Amino acid sequence: MLRRVASILTDADVGIRTFSSRSPYMPISIERRRGTRQTLSVISRAMLALTGVVSFPAAHVMAQPTVTADAMMASGFVWRGIHFTNRPVVQGDVYLTQTVRKATLTAGAWINAEPADYRAADAVRMLAPGHHGPALTAIAPWIDATVQTGRVSLTGGATMYRYPKKTGFAEGYNTTELYAKATAGGALAPRVQVWWDVQKVRGAYVETAIAHTFNAGIPLVSSLTAGWSAGQEARGTQTAYFVRSGLAALDGALGVPLTRGHFTISPSVHAVLANDAATQLVTPGDPMRRTKLWWSLGGTWTR
Repeated sequence: MLRRVASILTDADVGIRTFSSRSPYMPISIERRRGTRQTLSVISRAMLALTGVVSFPAAHVMAQPTVTADAMMASGFVWRGIHFTNRPVVQGDVYLTQTVRKATLTAGAWINAEPADYRAADAVRMLAPGHHGPALTAIAPWIDATVQTGRVSLTGGATMYRYPKKTGFAEGYNTTELYAKATAGGALAPRVQVWWDVQKVRGAYVETAIAHTFNAGIPLVSSLTAGWSAGQEARGTQTAYFVRSGLAALDGALGVPLTRGHFTISPSVHAVLANDAATQLVTPGDPMRRTKLWWSLGGTWTR
């Protein structure tokens, strides 16, 4: 889709020449790319480093593993402010969490699927011409470790992005990112997270965010997230996600997580202020949008 974005942006004369072609974007209320051998080597080293942090004797394990499954339907696949798909998508995330001493190790896999065949002229979809939905369009296995230091939670991890060949993304965007996150407690729960692409894009993407939960009979979770490109913008022939460095987009979200037993349902709505040209495209042929809306309905089961 980003190659198609590149073509549209180039035609729109926004100065992009090479914009060749995902941390999963789950609702705030749920919160949680050359050769295969090289990719596995990178991710394996990251996994070994992470497991080394928490590889203590079995006697020190504090709790049994927890299995969590997230599922979400959204009005589109929006990732880092970019519309990969402007039609409904289904996403899922399944992960295993194990606490060892003061560290928490989590490993899982996230997927994105187009549940129908989107052929309308104004449809933005991930499938390449000649391929039809419904289809799985992305998968992202990931692993991370988290430790708590006072009121601050520190996380380090790695994720791989894998796109089937029928999407047209595989060559340019099957990649690996390392990431680090710091989240503080308090009324606004500030968070800073950095992803560093170590294969194809070879640059950083940074998010800064605040969130607050209001109790109005039911919980209302509001958040404001700013995404910044720090090397994932177009640079010569380098694979890229964005047109320019700096602020890519602002995302304001309001969610209503409702929990009963092991299950939580989380409807949410997002308002995006798009700053980078890559985040402003929603519908081919339409003017670039500085503001856009999207919604999601997520569910989480934990056992």
